[in-house]
Order: sequence, then C-alpha cells, then structure tokens
Amino acid sequence: MFWSCFVGPENSLCLLWEKEWESINSQKYCEKIVPLIDGMVSMRPWLSVMQDNAPTHTAAITMEDMSQRLI
Repeated sequence: MFWSCFVGPENSLCLLWEKEWESINSQKYCEKIVPLIDGMVSMRPWLSVMQDNAPTHTAAITMEDMSQRLI
C-alpha cells in the first residue's frame, strides 16, 4: 500500500507499507500513519485533514488517537 497526502503546491509525505507490517488495521494505522499526519498538522496548523471512510480511518481507536493529538 502507498500512502500519501496533498498540501497545496508543496511536496508532501508518503509511506510505502512494508510487507513485514502485514495487513493494515487501525492499530497499525495509528502506529505508522497517524504520526505522519500529526507532524504535518503541527508544522502547518492551518491544514484541514480529510480522509475517506475506510474502516481504519473511522475506527474508534483511530478517532481517539487523532483526537488526543488534536488533529
């Protein structure tokens, strides 16, 4: 899986999901991807985060993690 984000005209972060990480679940999403989102938002507080309704994005653990990070 390839994860990336868009930030206007800037280059943005991306992540290639490693096979040894196995399948994507909400716990792994919070470990690998949410910190990237947090870093982007902390450097650019004007950003709005938008995600689709994938189960890992809408899971309670993900929503709680992002809420605690003020994302």
